[in-house]
Amino acid sequence: MSKKYKIVMLAGAIVAVMLIVAAIVIGMHNQAMAAYSAKLDEADKMLAAEDYSNAVLKYQEAISDQPEEEEGYLRLAVAYEVSGNPDYAKTTIQNALTILPGNERLTEKLSQMEGDNIKTNALALDNSLLTTLSSKSFYDYGKTNGVEKVTVIKDGAIAVRIKGVNADLIFRNTSEQPNAVSGNGPNPDSLPAEVHFDNILAVFGGVSSMTIDDLKDLGVKDAKVVSHQDYGKAVTFTHELYSFTIECDEEGTVREGAANSVLIPTPSVKAGGNVEIKGVAINAVTGDGIDNAKLTFVKGSDKYEVSTDSSGHFQAKLGAGDYTVECRAEGFIEENKNVYVPSYSNNWTCEIVMSPEINAKEARFVLTWDSAPADLDSHLVGNGVHTSWLHMEEGDIASLDLDDTNGYGPETTTLYDLNGHYTFVVHNYSQDAPLADCGAEVTVYLPGEEPVTISIGGDGAADTWVVCEIDNGKLNVINEIQDYGLDLIM
Repeated sequence: MSKKYKIVMLAGAIVAVMLIVAAIVIGMHNQAMAAYSAKLDEADKMLAAEDYSNAVLKYQEAISDQPEEEEGYLRLAVAYEVSGNPDYAKTTIQNALTILPGNERLTEKLSQMEGDNIKTNALALDNSLLTTLSSKSFYDYGKTNGVEKVTVIKDGAIAVRIKGVNADLIFRNTSEQPNAVSGNGPNPDSLPAEVHFDNILAVFGGVSSMTIDDLKDLGVKDAKVVSHQDYGKAVTFTHELYSFTIECDEEGTVREGAANSVLIPTPSVKAGGNVEIKGVAINAVTGDGIDNAKLTFVKGSDKYEVSTDSSGHFQAKLGAGDYTVECRAEGFIEENKNVYVPSYSNNWTCEIVMSPEINAKEARFVLTWDSAPADLDSHLVGNGVHTSWLHMEEGDIASLDLDDTNGYGPETTTLYDLNGHYTFVVHNYSQDAPLADCGAEVTVYLPGEEPVTISIGGDGAADTWVVCEIDNGKLNVINEIQDYGLDLIM
């Protein structure tokens, strides 16, 4: 083979590789843009429902994903305008133009604002953001935004990073919330005790700096510069029920990146029927809501009955405490679930997962877990079969019916032929939190038997949880965190 021919062949191979790489990059970009558009659409629906605070958070999450795209900034500005915050609207566009200088649509929007004589204050405090951050429970954050990271910090407090929120939420046990945290994470109904913002100035309209005199002009209470053990100097003040401590210089000037802590109030909830439960009954196989499911909340001799609407949602008002929920729906296996109605929050979300009925030859596995890790994967292995997110259908033998990648589940696998030996394994795919701390449960349904729920056991460091075996229709519980073999998992 001549050297010239080899060079031609090599050049052709390089071009082919470059085309493949380009195709992959384009595909990844398209996926990212689809996710970006989905978040904007979700925020639009919140805005239409006048849920301004959550709409703002969702627009900000989309902007964080795609800061070079103009659309997110424009829609966030509209959200601020319709919610009565023109100062934030104008600041949003001004900040966007520092990232996308000369952008025609952004420039046109700013001109329109200035033509409408919209004036922006040097300083403005975003109450809606603080209210939103302080009113959601750890469970609600996991369901609406998703948990990015959970870290144990000093004195047993827990720092939680929420997707799309440029801040750490701090959960700790207090006199108002004596059971807010346990082990390595917050309890589901816990509310944050304080917030540490990446850029505290974002709470004040996105200014580049502010002085203590600016704060006094804003009308905050008790603004003063003090010595601080961690910050050196800090400006402290209160606004409504929030207490601020922000790193500053000797003169009381705060700049971007300043360390900060915002203490937030805990609503006091009195047991006695004033905790509003909002929930949904979910089909474990399809993920859809279940119409006309009957739920009975039982606490001692007290019973409260409620039915779901056409989308599977229900509401109830209950006193705080432990309940058993009896769940029934036509065509579904009856469920009995223990739930705790919180003492700390006036609103709480309850999710009931129900399995459709199975026939005499079937088995079903339903996996649920806490918000982190974000992505656990179900694997059914045996008799030459391996169902997973890579192979969701294995002929008429088994299938992964529902794959969840955002925490909580459900993730559901159905085995259609009980003849043979199968192992059910859970893999910590995202690995953003340890398996042992994720609160995972697998409910196994076998024909003619009561459902069996297996709560994750052990404290191993492996990224696989071997849950159980099905041997010709007989259940053998293993429940061990152990290495199972990545060649089978991937």
